[in-house]
Amino acid sequence: MAYTLGTVGTAVDSNLLASELRVVLGRLVRRLRTEHSFSLSQGAVLGRLDREGTTTIGALATAEHVRPQSMAQTVSDLEHSA
Repeated sequence: MAYTLGTVGTAVDSNLLASELRVVLGRLVRRLRTEHSFSLSQGAVLGRLDREGTTTIGALATAEHVRPQSMAQTVSDLEHSA
């Protein structure tokens, strides 16, 4: 896929790039879920850990708006699938 660059070397349409990125990420998430039983909550936890670094189960639960017990199960599932 090629993109046209503007006169100052920036992409002409950042909205187009963002839209295409959403499509690609959507396909990736669907593929991961199909091939590896990868849930959306697991993806959200991994994404948050990647962005924010090490944290506690309680902090993850608060950030994701779930009970600590549910987050503990999500983290346990991730640990066992690794």
